[in-house]
Amino acid sequence: MSNRSPLFFLLVGDPFLRQRKIEFLIKKLIPSEKHLYEILKIDLKETSLDSLIGQARSFSMMAEKQIFLVREPKELKKDDCERLEAYMKKPADWSYLLFEADQLDERHGLQALMKKYGEKIVCDMNDKRRDLDLLHQKIKQENRQMTREAWQLLEERTGGHLTLMDACIEKLLIYVSEKDVIDAPAVLQLSDKLLAYDTFDLTNAIAEKNPKKALEVFEYLYQLEGSGIGVIGLINWQLKRLWQAKVIAKEKGERAVGQNLRISPYRLSGFLRQMASFQLTELEHAFDELFDLDWKLKTGTLNGRIALEAFIVSLASPRQRTPALSV
Repeated sequence: MSNRSPLFFLLVGDPFLRQRKIEFLIKKLIPSEKHLYEILKIDLKETSLDSLIGQARSFSMMAEKQIFLVREPKELKKDDCERLEAYMKKPADWSYLLFEADQLDERHGLQALMKKYGEKIVCDMNDKRRDLDLLHQKIKQENRQMTREAWQLLEERTGGHLTLMDACIEKLLIYVSEKDVIDAPAVLQLSDKLLAYDTFDLTNAIAEKNPKKALEVFEYLYQLEGSGIGVIGLINWQLKRLWQAKVIAKEKGERAVGQNLRISPYRLSGFLRQMASFQLTELEHAFDELFDLDWKLKTGTLNGRIALEAFIVSLASPRQRTPALSV
């Protein structure tokens, strides 16, 4: 392979982290100020490999570069991999192929092709921990410390969004320039200035069955994230914590929730009230709907903003109904 960036990638692992990696990868491969690019979503359960290769070889009339997000690579058989290798030997240098899957057998032919012609990226929680370690190191390099409560509060207010956490830390290092320790009140004060709402506010509006407020918070988060998929990741993060809290509270009592989920004392009472407003079955139903919505957005079968608005209104309505996703 040459020293230039490869044209082929295989991303496997956690869907939310995978999406973050894809967003980062696109910015790295095609800086927006240099090229126009088009993103095309392919499902190999519905589209043949030959059709994918044909589209990749065709120059886009709309943009200089093309990015193909390819789902279900496990559908590729041995003869498919042979034809794919023939393309990889003489690819169209204006097309990037990003294959993604929750998991893929190491013996699958695509794994060998990536070793030879592309790059494999594993997206698991260890990746996020490494990224969090880098943020910790940034604070240490400035000879500062952040209390455990402050760190927990920062994660909660940003929904664990690493880019937002990094931006907040940059501001905090300036804001607390005369202090050695960054504490929870400092995080709370600064995050209130930077963030009008967070995912806690969204699920709180849903718990209170206030669709108007829920939509207001959603619109803010949508603008902040810049994509429907990003908002889905934030909602999933908070709903997952609420579900875990329900299970922990049932098995060990409410006192164990804050410790096990590392909920900031500044948010614990509000979080417990929110937890009590949801039933386990309600949260599990929301997960199913969210998973289905995420897939439809990624395959381009739904308008992201409209579908998410319908989903939010459905959850926040006094009576639970299945969202109208046909748009």
